[in-house]
Amino acid sequence: MEPCVRICVFVVSLVASTLGAADDGGRAPDGRLHIECHLPLSNLATFVAEELVERQPGMKVETEPGREREMWPPATAALIAHHGAGNIVFLEEEWGRSAAASRRQAWTGDGFHHVPVAVSGARIIVHAGNPIGDVSLADLDALFGRDRRRGRAPVATWGELGVEGPLAARPPSPLSRPVTTGAMAQFWRLVLLRGPMSPAVPELPGGTTPLLAAIAGDPASIGVIGAGWPWDPAAVRDVQVRTGTASAPVPCTETTLLDGSYPIAWRVWLRIPLGPDGGWSAHQDALLRLLTGREGEAMVRNDFLIPIPP
Repeated sequence: MEPCVRICVFVVSLVASTLGAADDGGRAPDGRLHIECHLPLSNLATFVAEELVERQPGMKVETEPGREREMWPPATAALIAHHGAGNIVFLEEEWGRSAAASRRQAWTGDGFHHVPVAVSGARIIVHAGNPIGDVSLADLDALFGRDRRRGRAPVATWGELGVEGPLAARPPSPLSRPVTTGAMAQFWRLVLLRGPMSPAVPELPGGTTPLLAAIAGDPASIGVIGAGWPWDPAAVRDVQVRTGTASAPVPCTETTLLDGSYPIAWRVWLRIPLGPDGGWSAHQDALLRLLTGREGEAMVRNDFLIPIPP
């Protein structure tokens, strides 16, 4: 299946009788601060909102379940116009290739203040007894993709991927979570080049834990999890990834995610709309300071992401 172009989002609203005194038009608070985020970031958005509530008595958190909504202009412009530039922030997974993110380099432009707050990646997982050393992006596309947009022939056996021993004659058994959620959405974009998943790849219900259990129970299986998710090396192991057939394999580590060398990686951005004076409101600033401070870094790690250092 091919993911819908509309992005599933989760909405958190911080509500109070007064979040701040009204100033000029685009920054006048209305008593709410809306956090619009991609669904995989809903836990992080809720962590941040609940901490702000702790710091500001009288506030409360309202959440709205995930739904499909476009988070690109002009839809974002309509949301800003509806809520006011001072009353909304966007927490987003990027949908362009990551550059190095070893330091938090914010920038202002296109009507927003853009702050990279975290990185993540898609870790390739196999059974602990699988001796494979590495795979290429084309190998992964051939295993999981229907159209094999990277041009590799279908993979019939593990032996074709360099595996020796009893497993060599067995066909690989790729397993997937729903392709519109979590790391699989980015895997679809960065590895499958937005091509459809192979109908032969089963989508397992539930989260990452059932996927890891299934891989641990099948020596021929292979799957994808978020880079920060914990896994048991006695049951499964991760596999290094090559960009091309002649390139060096790269492990999925915090260092390679931050320096941009791991090929299946992306950043998480906080985007704050700018008011008419080029600034942002006091409660937007409170959220920014929280998310980029030590408490925010801990929240990022609690959501299995890697914080970008200041």
